[in-house]
Amino acid sequence: HRHSPFRHQRCQLVAKNGELKTVLISAVPVFNFHSGALTGFRGTATDVTELRRREIGLQAAKEVAETANRAKTEFLASMSHELRTPLNAIIGYSELLIDELADRGVTELGPDLDRIRTAAQHQLGLVNDVLDLSKVEAGKMELHLTRFEVEPLVREVVEGLSTVATRGRNTLVVDFARGLDGMQADATRLRQVLINLLSNALKFTEQGEVRLTVEPATAGSGESFVNFRVEDTGIGMTPDQIARLFQPFVQASSNTVSRYGGTGLGLVLSRRFCQMMGGDIDVTSVPGRGTTFTAKVPKVVGAP
Repeated sequence: HRHSPFRHQRCQLVAKNGELKTVLISAVPVFNFHSGALTGFRGTATDVTELRRREIGLQAAKEVAETANRAKTEFLASMSHELRTPLNAIIGYSELLIDELADRGVTELGPDLDRIRTAAQHQLGLVNDVLDLSKVEAGKMELHLTRFEVEPLVREVVEGLSTVATRGRNTLVVDFARGLDGMQADATRLRQVLINLLSNALKFTEQGEVRLTVEPATAGSGESFVNFRVEDTGIGMTPDQIARLFQPFVQASSNTVSRYGGTGLGLVLSRRFCQMMGGDIDVTSVPGRGTTFTAKVPKVVGAP
């Protein structure tokens, strides 16, 4: 309204020298004291030309960075087969040579070939994490929903990690609550989440206990979930470390990298997978006493 005050209105004016200026105007109407008639406006005009130029420059730089980031994630997602194939060949030929030399009774080369295979398998795991994250960020990761029983899937994961638990002299325990039956979810991604959470707990725990508790739960909306709670008695984390935990390519601390290694992408991917299925991962921790991760997954993923 023409009688209303106006604040921070941006407009463009042509200066005396012909230069186009961006001006920020604020004004209030002035009225005649006796008649109440509008006599004019009183206010300020601030030259924000340089500020506006910087805003435009920052916006352009942001758009360039976002475009480059999208190109990077799409490139990595499309290159997944080409990047994995050489590593799979190294692993496959290493295993063939190990078996053939064993059949011939040649044992002196076995340890070296086994180191090659182990290193290639480790490298493949790192490549898989980067490529999976790129696929998720590029929107090219799809869920494959099936119905399955919860307990057999969990026991398979736990049995596969028994050697890792023994190596760190840890006890790996699993508890199943009553009321568990089948789920509809992406079994492969759920298996990956559990492996990542349990491996992470065993990695940061020594001569302690890692406990996986699986139990049904109901959200405030009434939706049914299955909670997978992983508790360890390891080194724990501070609130600052927890805040950085799910940021891609950022470790909890430099000491963590030097002492324990790893990229931290396993936890990032686990949370992304849970979110894709309509769930999430929560974490609580006490430094020096242990950490608890809880993966929450809907019992029926994709249900309306």
